[in-house]
Amino acid sequence: MNKLLLTTAAGLALLGQTRQGAAETPTVSSENPVVRVKASALGTADWQSGKFVHAQGCTMVKLDRPSPNRYTSLMLVGISHLQVYKAGQWADVAIAPMLKSEPAPCRVAGSD
Repeated sequence: MNKLLLTTAAGLALLGQTRQGAAETPTVSSENPVVRVKASALGTADWQSGKFVHAQGCTMVKLDRPSPNRYTSLMLVGISHLQVYKAGQWADVAIAPMLKSEPAPCRVAGSD
């Protein structure tokens, strides 16, 4: 009886870990990769996921859901950390080289 309970508990724990991992694995599109960002303005230290969009001539990250500070998108200049999901893992992306190709108004801090 104890062996059956241990086996069942182990199976449930494994199932829980598998479901949690699946929930954290984003869907990837080659046209518009899934990204995640950190920014002080968001009101959280957690990663916020989203996708690249181009609006008003600027490259931005449109968040999947509003941040605690109610941001729905961020310009590159406001992002402190950026990662893209590819080949099954998150990879850091340097923001400075991306900013160089942005128009001048898109590189001004606080222009969001």
